[in-house]
Amino acid sequence: MIRREPFPDGSRVRVTFACPGGPWADWLAVIGDFNGWNPRATPLVFSRNGETRSTTVELPAGRRYQFAYLADGVRCLEPEADGAVLDAPGGPASVLVT
Repeated sequence: MIRREPFPDGSRVRVTFACPGGPWADWLAVIGDFNGWNPRATPLVFSRNGETRSTTVELPAGRRYQFAYLADGVRCLEPEADGAVLDAPGGPASVLVT
């Protein structure tokens, strides 16, 4: 799931990436061109009730970003993304427009 919250002045967008919590992955992160595709830069952490894992980043508005989830080293795409590309660094990626 992706949730976008624009700043009042329209300059930036707070983007929350979230996935079901469960035991299906020991390590879950979001990688993308906004963090240099670094698997350790933006991990998703468990909510207090353990039902979801999420992380929030602030990004400039009006831009297009490529990203993917990394679950125990396996790349996963976001079904609610604004699109997908096949030729992103390392393989397919989802597209986010802020």
